[in-house]
Amino acid sequence: TDLMKWRSVCYGNGLFVAIADSGTGNLVMTSPDGINWTKREADTDLMKWRSVCYGNGLFVAVALDGTGNRVMTSPDGINWTARAADTDSMVWYAVCYGNGLFVAVASAGTGNRVMTSPDGINWTARAADTDSMVWYAVCYGNGLFVAVALDGTGNRVMTSPDGINWTKRTADTDSMGWVSVCYGNGLFVAVAYNGTGNRVMTSPDGINWTKRAADTDSMSWHSICYGNGLFVAVAYNGTGNRVMTSPDGINWTKRAADTDSMSWVSVCYGNGLFVAVASAGTGNRVMTSPDGINWTARAADT
Repeated sequence: TDLMKWRSVCYGNGLFVAIADSGTGNLVMTSPDGINWTKREADTDLMKWRSVCYGNGLFVAVALDGTGNRVMTSPDGINWTARAADTDSMVWYAVCYGNGLFVAVASAGTGNRVMTSPDGINWTARAADTDSMVWYAVCYGNGLFVAVALDGTGNRVMTSPDGINWTKRTADTDSMGWVSVCYGNGLFVAVAYNGTGNRVMTSPDGINWTKRAADTDSMSWHSICYGNGLFVAVAYNGTGNRVMTSPDGINWTKRAADTDSMSWVSVCYGNGLFVAVASAGTGNRVMTSPDGINWTARAADT
């Protein structure tokens, strides 16, 4: 069936874990190889899970909506426990792990739009331009947390050395809808969902950003990751190939991947494999690639 809207996928401790924000049945699935998937129970029909990451022996997921706790954790990706985290007011859109800390950012909600946790269980709200920016993604690299925003008036990047104290940074501030950021090979790379002009930007330090050409105005890029010497981005919408790759974050090449039908929303790398999941589209909502170039559709409660 075409029921599950998968929103995020990550890899940790020998397992790929994907979460969904809606659909009939369990909103988590796991796979040891990216090919064979098993549905898992996780507060299944109440929460709209939006992002999942792995760190310090724990999978942590955050939700954008739902009644009750908007965080859940699992040591194995199979057994999940709900956690309290400003549960009913903030639209948590992304979570990452770095330097002993889980950091989540919110796209909406009244109050602080960042929260941190050393263990994924106990969370503390943090001040970060709380009510104006639509923070959509966060990553960690080279001693720095970097978050990017889809919308909002002002600078759409902020950085923090500790996840607590944040500084706004200039990055084509009011025109591009930045939705994903990752770190690899000494470089932060972000991709945009919308906006006029180049929909990729790179930074060696998270502070100084440079726009890069990447099929600039037609593809709605939604997620980017780094693995095995390659940056890989996937698109939610757009006419043509919905995958692009780059060895340096600057020079990009489009790749064929079920190009015009699937809404790819998340991509990750683990155990020698790139894995992407889709939130919509007719057919299999998972695809895998050993090299980021050649992709194979996989069955996963499609």
